[in-house]
Amino acid sequence: MKTKYIVITVIAIFVLGLGAVLFFVVNKGLNKISDTKSQMDTVGNSWARINNAEVHRDSLIQFGIYAPAIITKVEDLYITFNKNPKVRLSLKVSPKDEDQFVATCDVFVSRVQVPRIGDRVKAYYNKDDKNDISVE
Repeated sequence: MKTKYIVITVIAIFVLGLGAVLFFVVNKGLNKISDTKSQMDTVGNSWARINNAEVHRDSLIQFGIYAPAIITKVEDLYITFNKNPKVRLSLKVSPKDEDQFVATCDVFVSRVQVPRIGDRVKAYYNKDDKNDISVE
């Protein structure tokens, strides 16, 4: 009779222990899944921001006002995308029918072809907001 209770007790402890181990394993796995999902959401949001920036840039190039510009300052923003750095360009923009003005724009550039001070670029800007500018 005592042997029967001992066997039942051992089985109960084993089942409870196994249940506790399974609980921790499943819970840890669920945490990893939720962490991965939040990382994927962050990456997805980054892609969306980059895509929106590209769409805005393309619309400026298509509908904005063209003006030649000279780079007066290049500042590294310490952000990379596909190993290409994002830089802030300070520009002296010279439209044909207007006065010169200074503007800045943030762009991803090729890591092997970073713009330099004095380089000439094609700038496109919004006629209503001259700070809304993109380069090509």
